[in-house]
Amino acid sequence: MKKKSTRVLVVDDSSFVRELMTQALKQVDSIEVVGSASDPYEARDLLMRLQPDVMTLDMEMPRMHGTEFLRQLIPQWPIPVIIVSAHAARGTSQAKDALSAGAFEIVSKPGHLSRTGFQDMMNELVRKIKRASPTEETDPALFNAEKRAMATAQNCNSFGNKYRLIAIGASLGGPQAIKTLLKHLPQLMPPIIISQHFPAGFSRFFADCLQQDTPLTTKEAEDGEILRWGHIYIAPCGLQTEVKALGQELQLRVYKPSESHVFNPSVDVLFHSVSKHVGAHAIGILLTGMGEDGAQGLKSMLDAGAHTIGQDEQSSVVYGMPGAARRMGGVQTELPLQAIAKQVLKMLGRPA
Repeated sequence: MKKKSTRVLVVDDSSFVRELMTQALKQVDSIEVVGSASDPYEARDLLMRLQPDVMTLDMEMPRMHGTEFLRQLIPQWPIPVIIVSAHAARGTSQAKDALSAGAFEIVSKPGHLSRTGFQDMMNELVRKIKRASPTEETDPALFNAEKRAMATAQNCNSFGNKYRLIAIGASLGGPQAIKTLLKHLPQLMPPIIISQHFPAGFSRFFADCLQQDTPLTTKEAEDGEILRWGHIYIAPCGLQTEVKALGQELQLRVYKPSESHVFNPSVDVLFHSVSKHVGAHAIGILLTGMGEDGAQGLKSMLDAGAHTIGQDEQSSVVYGMPGAARRMGGVQTELPLQAIAKQVLKMLGRPA
């Protein structure tokens, strides 16, 4: 399929900032700035007329606050919106409000708009624009239907059934198995978090490579991040990654462990946190790998009411981890690798 430029609408009440951002984005070959607006009302009119792929949005604006604009916009026009604001640093109440209102991502403006600070902000913004937008030509009607469905899922935090999270663990042979599994999953999915045993420095590289094989947005997990539909989070090398409940949302906890673990990240640590905070609203999948990491955690997920899946021996490079989980009674369904995606979609009520 033919690659296309990402069409971006820039919304900011400062004409100076709008011009700086527009000129910087125009230097990126894969991005086309189709327009700019000074407030939400102007942005609304341009959205209908220009139909951009992605919109950047300031928070503090005249006539309507950015969060209120999101709440009104997303249910009717589910475009990926990236907040670019000095008032919405990640982890703040404004950032949480924006994400819960439907924002795709957050980029913080520097306190002082120095050349270095502005360049760092734009580098981050370009990366997030590329993650937010489709990179291939598709039928516009189909793409808009998928965006509307995505918005409904994000707003309701529901798929018409109980599942809110998919947790996957793997080790030896895992990267290829993960790619095989994910390439059969559509964009509209609950958040997926993956704990894979990697050498130091490989988790971010794997997240970047994985993006080429799946329509979902892939990234390395960050501490404090709110889990979002249509996203895949890779547990970072050398750290532990957990999931915790934050009201109606799920949040990542990424930290340097105070106690000794054989594996950092550990599949068991992730799975135990999912059993505690997500319970029956999760799906746990344990793929090929040496040893027993993840076996006890998968059993705890099953005991908490989650549905658990183990890769079978014939399709595993090493049957250690899923085999140990099966012996402990933690595997509810054992399947060959090629059949796991179909089972997940069946549970989610999606056609295979």
